[in-house]
Amino acid sequence: MSIDSPNKLKLEGNEFFGRKDFESALSKYTKAINLDEANPILYSNRAATYLNLSNWKRAIDDCDTGLKLVGRKDIAALSPVEVKLLCRKAIGLRNSDKPKEALKCINDALLIDPTNKALKSEWHLLVRNEQLAESNFGQITNNAHLVTVDIQEVDEIPKDFFSQNPNAEEISSEISNEGSPIRTEAHEEYHSASERMTVSGIDNHTGTPEYPSHPTVQFLSALRLQPETKRQSYYKYVLSVNPQQYRDIYKMTGLDPEFLNFFLEACVYALQNDHLQYKESILNLLSLFASLPRFSLTSMFADSSKIQSLKLLFKNKINKNFGEFWN
Repeated sequence: MSIDSPNKLKLEGNEFFGRKDFESALSKYTKAINLDEANPILYSNRAATYLNLSNWKRAIDDCDTGLKLVGRKDIAALSPVEVKLLCRKAIGLRNSDKPKEALKCINDALLIDPTNKALKSEWHLLVRNEQLAESNFGQITNNAHLVTVDIQEVDEIPKDFFSQNPNAEEISSEISNEGSPIRTEAHEEYHSASERMTVSGIDNHTGTPEYPSHPTVQFLSALRLQPETKRQSYYKYVLSVNPQQYRDIYKMTGLDPEFLNFFLEACVYALQNDHLQYKESILNLLSLFASLPRFSLTSMFADSSKIQSLKLLFKNKINKNFGEFWN
């Protein structure tokens, strides 16, 4: 009679997971853990299963156990497992209404693997949720009355909101499904802002773009969706916004990486085309953005080609060292 080994049970659990039979996968992973309690990969796989069963507490507990085991072993080869455990713990914490703890997990994971697209996607989601909550809280405290929040129904979340990583297994261990994306009001608001800009808000009958004096996070993040024919006008717009507006928007959460990249595009455009009237604005805004929370992390998502272009443009156009404003 054959005796099941932890690896055999793990592989069987992976097969059930792939078929979305999460109860059976859970049983296999649990049996494997009973035979090999010091294997962090097994806890990572079972945590992913608990996430798909919406058992957030059990998922978090398994991630904590797995992270302790990784820490005890202190083996570099286990870094990918640590990243997966941190990401899965973040998802559990996010769904347990603990966004700040979840964001810390993602930040820790990004220090290990700063180019991981799935981590970036989760980071974006957490930051947007936090920004939306901060915005709504501000409205409530400023108006002692009920606040009407306009939430529009949409058919789907923008595809580029999530990771486009074709190798999803990089974040999900030997199993390919990290769990279904969860629809949130932050997603709705982000999509709504994009729709307003690209359909009805910008292209009015007179052809004059709409430039809000008090832009929102959603508005600024959606600028990257503008067609090429409208981008130049918005480059000038973002360089002309009062710095205090940016400070008020991003002082709690730091910059949105998508807006940061659009802003860098605007800087490249202005300097390449000798629009040096924006010189002081560019310098002031770069200094401001570098002082915002988590800039060192957000800057890792900046397009390296834009950074290289700005280094040359700063030297040749305005006789400045870009690094003095960026770091």
